[in-house]
Amino acid sequence: MSQSAAGAGHQLARLLETTELTIVPGVYDVLSALLVEELGFQAAYVGGYAVNSCAFGLPDSGVVSVAELIDYGRRIIDAVSIPVVLDIDDGGGTPLRIRRNVQLSARAGAAAIQIEDIDLARGKHFADRPHEVMPLARAVDNISAAAAACEESGMLLIARTDILFTGTLAEGIERVNAIAEAGADIALICMLPPADIRRAAAAVSIPLLNLYIRDESRPDQISGARTDGLRMLVPTSLTFRSAYSAVRRALTDLKNNEQDPTMSTWARVAAEIDGTVRVDDWAQSLQ
Repeated sequence: MSQSAAGAGHQLARLLETTELTIVPGVYDVLSALLVEELGFQAAYVGGYAVNSCAFGLPDSGVVSVAELIDYGRRIIDAVSIPVVLDIDDGGGTPLRIRRNVQLSARAGAAAIQIEDIDLARGKHFADRPHEVMPLARAVDNISAAAAACEESGMLLIARTDILFTGTLAEGIERVNAIAEAGADIALICMLPPADIRRAAAAVSIPLLNLYIRDESRPDQISGARTDGLRMLVPTSLTFRSAYSAVRRALTDLKNNEQDPTMSTWARVAAEIDGTVRVDDWAQSLQ
């Protein structure tokens, strides 16, 4: 089961010390996290978009509080023994709130937290309103507060910038190096095209994480990332996107055809689920 934040952070740090690329799938609930662990991945990522949409049915626009994100993440962290990265949006937006929320994340057992520089007062993920980032000085102050609190707990700190929504890669690199100096352990330049990973990885002073994004010009992002110097690749939406599509198809078939297309596979899938949730381990308690 879960370990302390210090132990999980140390485990994640060891992965980053190698030259190998670490693939960290995004998860949206306990069952998907258990599957990630069962299939041999070495870490999992709990993203804000997944929690907002799957746990609360809300857009990823700062509506769900940081405390709610942490509380939901705790359930996932408690269920697995691999390190879990927890996205906590802007961390609370001010150094004092960030310090408190970092402490709560550590108590939840997170291996790392991710804090972004989006100005949540303007919202995000609205098609007609591009992400707006906070001034660099404010972002640096926030990362400094988070870094100090993370050092106390042993968690790693991922600093995310969304500058590419309105600025250039050069600005992104400049911002990442500033927040690295403020104490961040890992950098995420959101929406960084795979073609720019090599340039960014060579220019930033800390390990680089990237989200797996839709890019038809370079669909094989994993092999490219291995040679471009990327340290961590996160297919953040793969699990809940796949689940949503499958459930929608099944419900549509039930509505239109009054049939459950999954009945033919129920016994096999039920056995697989029982294995993932370790039914046999629990059954031993009755002997």
